[in-house]
Amino acid sequence: MWPFGETKQNETETVKAEIWAPLSGKIMALDQVPDPVFANELLGPGLAIYPTSGEILAPFDGEVTALFPTGHAIGLKSKAGVECLIHCGIDTVELKGKGFKVMVSQGDKVKIGSVLIKADLKLIASNGKNLATPIVITNSDQWSLELARKDGEVVAGEDVLFLAFPVQAKAKA
Repeated sequence: MWPFGETKQNETETVKAEIWAPLSGKIMALDQVPDPVFANELLGPGLAIYPTSGEILAPFDGEVTALFPTGHAIGLKSKAGVECLIHCGIDTVELKGKGFKVMVSQGDKVKIGSVLIKADLKLIASNGKNLATPIVITNSDQWSLELARKDGEVVAGEDVLFLAFPVQAKAKA
């Protein structure tokens, strides 16, 4: 294992970045998410997880690059440069922060498995919000994505969701 969740055998081989499950639950295809922005991959490719736990963890070692004041979404950048958006539920911005406890600040360095946000799933659902949580790669012009899992259950911090390869490296392979 190369530091920061990325693997590298030697200087001439392709670098791949691993993006781990940031929350536990059932995998959903993005096109099944009831929001056209995510379903049509307008923010990037990825998948969603319908959560069974409200703890959202860092999917890799990196930095918090965007943090919405309402706590419903967070942007991260890995050491290798993979940019990831985790959006907790659909239309949850309308809750104005209710049901979300943010555990980090913008600019913070995080380690894989660090708790980023604690979401009160019962409260969010009782307010009529869908809990589907999209996880998308927002700089897919620079990273090619391979889904490691397309369905089934995942456990936060224990299952790899994606492998990301630099676009130029994948093109040469």
